[in-house]
Amino acid sequence: MVPMQAADINASNSLERALKLLEIIGRTPGGLTNKEISAQLHIATSSSSYILSRLERDGYVNRDETGRYKIGLKVLALASGVLRELGFHHIAGPVLHRLTEATRLSSYMGVLERSRLLIVEKVESSEFVKTEVDIGTELPAHSTAMGKMLIAHLPQHQLNELLEGFELEAPTPHTIQSKPELARRLQVIRRQGFSVSEEEQYLGTRSVAAPILDARGSVKAAIGVAGHTTQPIWRDFPHLIAMVQVAARDVSKNLRGRAIGGA
Repeated sequence: MVPMQAADINASNSLERALKLLEIIGRTPGGLTNKEISAQLHIATSSSSYILSRLERDGYVNRDETGRYKIGLKVLALASGVLRELGFHHIAGPVLHRLTEATRLSSYMGVLERSRLLIVEKVESSEFVKTEVDIGTELPAHSTAMGKMLIAHLPQHQLNELLEGFELEAPTPHTIQSKPELARRLQVIRRQGFSVSEEEQYLGTRSVAAPILDARGSVKAAIGVAGHTTQPIWRDFPHLIAMVQVAARDVSKNLRGRAIGGA
């Protein structure tokens, strides 16, 4: 085996830092300063400044008038291309529109990206606008209804591996902070066929989700609705769950039809 040269190692380290830097910025609404980024990466501010300048030059990050760095249009263009290839807009868009019209809640579709929920489609309700949740947003899986639905249906060995290295972030006081409690909740979710997040990601917000199945019956994604805990629709919770489950079945049919038709 040929040993890596010093230049190769430095290039590899720089690439890893740049990717981690983009990930950190992408997860932080409002962006971050160079000092904040360097602290999170545990590197000198001069090092993060150099990486940021290269990324800014190529359009991967933008710096606003306050000196905070945000994701640039180049990253958004790449992300849009990936989502377009996956075809989620055509598969789920019409169903989410109908669900939002019927419930007055915002509707979402999400997939699991490692241990986090990735939003791949959304239709916002005028009664519940969440600017920090957009297509491409990543959220902790254990604090969201869709995220819990997705990790609940992982094969047992994958679930064990995920839970072993899981960091239970606590966005609110209501977030699950115990791995045994999370494991218990996941068992309930698998049994009942829906999941709920009760102010676990955002205070004053409730969400419910159902699974989207592929042709083999495996959970491929999740569909969910979210809104203020005071919205009238929550008073008829069983009916709302049924609507979300019907929507999930409709998206599942669309997904299977696309796979069969090759469109």
